[in-house]
Amino acid sequence: MFLPTINIIMIMKHHFVNYKINLLRGKEKLMVAEKIKELRISQKLTQSDVAKKLGITRASVNAWEMGISIPSTQYIVELALLFKVSSDYLLNIPRTSTVSVDGLSEKEVSAVKNVIECLKERNKQK
Repeated sequence: MFLPTINIIMIMKHHFVNYKINLLRGKEKLMVAEKIKELRISQKLTQSDVAKKLGITRASVNAWEMGISIPSTQYIVELALLFKVSSDYLLNIPRTSTVSVDGLSEKEVSAVKNVIECLKERNKQK
């Protein structure tokens, strides 16, 4: 099944981070709901507290936590900032980063790729 995507480019501390977010359906929607509720409770916040901080109604927060609706892209970012987690964490997306290779030769780009692959292999062995 084809899922439409939303591309979000955020600038964070002079780094460009490119997020490709699949529009959520079914099980993914519940995972987001569970994470929002878990984070809210862990920070000892009520649904009303979260709603006030985001400038929305408590009913909206409740709908997110029940899996009835999902937060818009704007609120995913605001929730991530509020709970001090990444939007990837909220959406259960594996973390990816973009590295600029502008100004590097093909040989240097290949060397960078090899270093990354070696580090990934080393981390798998840990």
